Amino acid sequence: MIAIIGGSIAAFYAYKTIKELDKTIDVKVFSKEDRQPYAKMVLPYLISGNRDAFFEIEEDDILMNCEVKAIDTKAKTITTPMGLYSYERLIIAAGADAYIPQYEGDYDGFLFGVRYLKDIEAMREKLRRAGLRHIVILGAGLVSLEMAHAFVKLGFSVSVIASSNRILSQILPKEASVVVQRQIESLYPVKFYTSNDVEVIYKTNDGVNIRLKNGEHLDADFVVVGKGVKPNIEFLDGAIQTNSGIVVDDYLRATDDVFAVGDIAESTDAVWGDKRLHAIWPVAIAQAKVAAKNAAGLNIETQPEVSRNILPIFDMDIFSGGDSVALDGDAVVSNDDGFRMVVVKDGILRGFCMVGRPINYGGLVRLVRDRTRIDRYDISDLLFGNV
Repeated sequence: MIAIIGGSIAAFYAYKTIKELDKTIDVKVFSKEDRQPYAKMVLPYLISGNRDAFFEIEEDDILMNCEVKAIDTKAKTITTPMGLYSYERLIIAAGADAYIPQYEGDYDGFLFGVRYLKDIEAMREKLRRAGLRHIVILGAGLVSLEMAHAFVKLGFSVSVIASSNRILSQILPKEASVVVQRQIESLYPVKFYTSNDVEVIYKTNDGVNIRLKNGEHLDADFVVVGKGVKPNIEFLDGAIQTNSGIVVDDYLRATDDVFAVGDIAESTDAVWGDKRLHAIWPVAIAQAKVAAKNAAGLNIETQPEVSRNILPIFDMDIFSGGDSVALDGDAVVSNDDGFRMVVVKDGILRGFCMVGRPINYGGLVRLVRDRTRIDRYDISDLLFGNV
């Protein structure tokens, strides 16, 4: 039996790929959730509307409410509340949970992460009874801004608290971050508090009161936390080598007959040349397909990956990839047709970011991922996607 741990998009595609290779292969998916796999990347959009987010695994092939508590790679078993299961090969697609810091105060039932459908369902219930019609979001990354946009669409105002000195600090340089912040604050009921953080949160008769470190107080119906994710590796308890996630080789193998994919896998990065997490949808799907084929007996090598994001929010598109904040290399910026920046070092495109109208992002991703020399291109070609 090939066992798959997880209920994510990676788990679904691993299952689907194996069944497409050979329907007779016995596959069991172990999910801690009470429903079929769904697309977590659309969770912010489910706040303001319905979208088709579910994927179907044969009923006999998925065990729901069945969280894996431990694995034994020597005995080739996994331990669950429903019993002990033996496997021949194992694919770990356990994903990641929202990172939620502990704050001083009393806010039970009024603070939510954005990782599971149950989080969205709980927020929807709060929104139905909201009197203040104001939401506070902690963190100013991708998910936080998607959530802010969703709340604004429903007629709520939003305050976004960022401990860093700018919004989207992981993917945008300062200049681009300022462009995005100005546009949002000038056109929408959103206010950003950068270089700030929460000091204490208390329940009130109407919701919660948040005291910030600069002394300001904010009243809100509830608080949403978007401060990144942490891979679900606790259940491994030393059974497999881990760092931030599970370290895998170029075949996505963590150890004999055990593979890891998606948000939990640390694979080779094309830009930095090290092992790191690539917690994005297209990488999760690509890895799931390769790991599934290798678990089924093939021997397929993966290529190094590059982190990239496309963020359509507040009537603008933000596109970034690789070293998009120019940590290493020469940055070239254009303010024509929005904000555009490419980062080049030793004749290689290391990264890029665009705010406004992204063009041919697939071509830019390919140049970064393949480490292609860019001598034949003008810088303007790179800035405007003519590659």
